[in-house]
Amino acid sequence: MANPLINAPIRLYTPLKTGKLQLSMTHGVVLYAKGTEFTFARAGANYQYTVVQTGENYTFKFAQPVNDSVVKLQAGYHVLQSIYQDSSINKQYTEAYIRERARCYVFDSRFYTYSLCFLPNDFNIKYKDRFWGFTT
Repeated sequence: MANPLINAPIRLYTPLKTGKLQLSMTHGVVLYAKGTEFTFARAGANYQYTVVQTGENYTFKFAQPVNDSVVKLQAGYHVLQSIYQDSSINKQYTEAYIRERARCYVFDSRFYTYSLCFLPNDFNIKYKDRFWGFTT
């Protein structure tokens, strides 16, 4: 039996507002070829971030730091929703681990498991407050 995601037709289109090229698959998975901007809103504060596809992973970088650990996880969940557009992703992580100094969290969904990793800022004093990471 063939995998429907592998055999799914791929359409190229350019959204009217962003002008950024996207690859769209019929099964609801959207892959971004260039950086795409999103906004996470919580308690009257707006946090803008950019997502870029890097191979099979996606990297994200917020324009301003998020200091509260609970808000960081909520922002990370928003990143997962923005990238994968999977409404079945659980809001609570099921596992946490360290991967090459990055703090990672596992979020399960109906059919997939996603990892969200926050990168440390230990090596650059200029960007000590940077909030960034990657998803797999």
